[in-house]
Amino acid sequence: MAEGMGYPSQSDELFDQVMLGEDGPKPATNFAETIGGIHPLTTQEVEAQVEFEIIDSIGAYGSPVHEQRRINLRRYYGKPFGNEVEGQSQAQVSTVADTVEWMQPAIVRAFFGGSGNTWDFQPTRPNEERSATEASDVVNHIFLNECDGFSKFMDFTKTGLLEKRGFLAVYFEEKSEPKQHTYEGVTSDMVGAIMSDPNVEVMAFGEHQGEIIIDEMTGQPAESFDVTVKRVTPIGRIRIDSIPPEHMLLPRRETELNDETRFSGYRKKMSVGELIALGYDPEIVTLLPSDNKAEFTEGRIERLYDENSFPTNLQERGDGASRELWVNFIWMRIDEDGDGYAELRHIVCIGDTGIKIISDREVSHNNLISWCPIPMPHKFFGQCPADQAVDLQVIESTILRQMLDNQYRLNYGRYEVVDGQVEIDDLVDQKPGGTVRVSAPGMVRALETPAMPSWGFELLNYMTSMGEKRTGVSSWQQGPDAADMKYQTSSAVSNVSTASESKITLINTVLAQTGMKQLGQKILQLICENYTQPFVYRLRGEWVQCDPREWNSMMDVKVNTGLGVGETEAKTMKLMMILDTQKQALQSGLGNIVSQRNVYNTLKELCKVTGIGSDGYFFTDPGDEPWPDPEPDFATQVKFQESERRALEDQKQDQQATMSLAVQASQQEDIARFRYEELEHKARLDVMSMANRRDIAQIQAEAMIKAAHSNRSTARE
Repeated sequence: MAEGMGYPSQSDELFDQVMLGEDGPKPATNFAETIGGIHPLTTQEVEAQVEFEIIDSIGAYGSPVHEQRRINLRRYYGKPFGNEVEGQSQAQVSTVADTVEWMQPAIVRAFFGGSGNTWDFQPTRPNEERSATEASDVVNHIFLNECDGFSKFMDFTKTGLLEKRGFLAVYFEEKSEPKQHTYEGVTSDMVGAIMSDPNVEVMAFGEHQGEIIIDEMTGQPAESFDVTVKRVTPIGRIRIDSIPPEHMLLPRRETELNDETRFSGYRKKMSVGELIALGYDPEIVTLLPSDNKAEFTEGRIERLYDENSFPTNLQERGDGASRELWVNFIWMRIDEDGDGYAELRHIVCIGDTGIKIISDREVSHNNLISWCPIPMPHKFFGQCPADQAVDLQVIESTILRQMLDNQYRLNYGRYEVVDGQVEIDDLVDQKPGGTVRVSAPGMVRALETPAMPSWGFELLNYMTSMGEKRTGVSSWQQGPDAADMKYQTSSAVSNVSTASESKITLINTVLAQTGMKQLGQKILQLICENYTQPFVYRLRGEWVQCDPREWNSMMDVKVNTGLGVGETEAKTMKLMMILDTQKQALQSGLGNIVSQRNVYNTLKELCKVTGIGSDGYFFTDPGDEPWPDPEPDFATQVKFQESERRALEDQKQDQQATMSLAVQASQQEDIARFRYEELEHKARLDVMSMANRRDIAQIQAEAMIKAAHSNRSTARE
């Protein structure tokens, strides 16, 4: 009975009809086989179901979505509108191309402008932190270095901006291609080692005819050979394909593309040799018919409008391995085994009608990824910036053409002439200073051409401003005009710049949370499913070993996106404030709330925001090591520093006093020595003076005696 009502439900009535019948209860039977005709499907039934889905898909030829994308491409390439008039201006503005090309740098800067990982996986179970870190590094390494990630990202994002949705296929490819090697002058032991490889096939073998090889052990000529082998080495790696939208196959009325989508797929042009290298049966692949119908879809023709890149000769090459086929890679939910559950299966087939399946296996996830810049609720195809700019390009181009036509008429006006009275060739040849010959005056009169009113330029500027409001791409992204900034404050300029980036920021967020998040998750799933041995990879200049078998393929993923210029500066300032606060906490003895890991995370985030390089080049991860022994508390530290300061001052004063006493003692000693020397010198002078006086007295006495004797002698006479 239907819940809450007194009426039997349709399923109840069907159950009664099937199980009871008119004659009472029936014997027990398989309900799944009875309802809806559920039964195991034959290959022909599966092929018929796949063919029906392909024909009914959005990607089928002539889809309305194809026409919308075709118009966007025409406007992007600047192709004619179709309403051009010969002899009048056919100029175009590049509104669609400008919108897409100015959004691309902002998107690339958001995902590749920093130095950190695009994806960071988050643990979902205890003790999973190390695995999450390893998975983050490996997924980013594989995407950028092994899958040509930047080019795929550019294709993915530009297709979404221009053609409503971008598509990627990410898968693990196991490929075996033979390569021929020739070994010359090898010994019999080396030949045995080469031939022991199960992947080697000997193509040519013979005795060596060149230089004689000497056996190092015996010193005698050794028997040597020349061997040519073909080695088939299986190579497994993750691949990412950027899919043109016209090659996608999607069910109508579907709103999402994920593992639950009932039907999805894409076409890819491949050679027979490539299919054989991927492991498909050569006996089946070589007999598959060629089909060039997908070569001439409207979307493909519009994309390859350049004649030099469009095929002019569809004749197949002579070697069968080079023959090209359009291959359909399908992910489809279908109950092939008849158990009542529609399992997800990966089907590879050739052709759109009368298809031939060459591979059919059950898988755990869909390998297709998509994103839409402007999603619409309950619809698969939303809008894109090109959709919002297409009509503006037509309007602006029309206004521009009319303005140019008016200017042409003003410069080269129209004239009224009297038939047969004017030399028409002179009138047509409008060279400067030219002469127009007439039979009589007044035979030529210029027709008045009204000038374009000034509001024509205002109308053109209005349409430009309308485009900026629609798409978020403004002249501020190309650099603000100096005149506009003359009277503007830095905060006002920052606010205008941030406002102009709001729509692009929203598009970046949509891209991160849809397409890029799915891409990171699927790369992780493929690694966990196909990497069955530990491997070594190079990360930040070091070789690191990891084992994906220990990882959880269902870990949560965080997509890191960059910021605008103003937001980058603001976040840098905030991080510096956090770092200063951490320093103050440590200086205050609060090492229990700020660990080495906390400080390292701040510095790591600072490197990521500024985009100056990997944090590993500037800082070393301390792990979970604790801080060294804690320093004394702040008060004790202050007292200790004060006591040390006083001790140093006392010591300094003692030293100064000691030095002062020493100076005074030295000065007194110098004074005493000077006085002693002075007294000693004075004494010597006194002694010398006394000796001189004595000598003078003696001389005087002797002179007086001689005088006395002389007087006496004179008296006698």
